[in-house]
Amino acid sequence: MSLDQLIIDCQKKDAKAQEQLYRLFSAKLFAICLKYSRNYVEAEDNLQDGFLIIFEKIIQFSFKGSFEGWIKRVMINNVLQQYRTV
Repeated sequence: MSLDQLIIDCQKKDAKAQEQLYRLFSAKLFAICLKYSRNYVEAEDNLQDGFLIIFEKIIQFSFKGSFEGWIKRVMINNVLQQYRTV
C-alpha cells in the first residue's frame, strides 16, 4: 500500500491503517520525543499523545509538501506544548 493510500485510509479513521502508520513512523518520532522530552518515560507519553493528535488532525493534511515533515512538526509542537503548560 502506498503512503498516500495509507493517509487516505487514516483520514477515514481506518484502525488498521492507523496501526500501519504508527509502525511506519513511531521509531523516527520517538527519537524526536526523546530529544525534546525530559526523560524516557515522558518521551513515551509524548509519543502516544502526539499520535492521537496526528490521527485527529490527519484530515487537515492536504498532500502538499512532505507528510513526514508534517507529522514531525505536529509531534514537536505537541511536545513543546506539554512543557509550556507545566
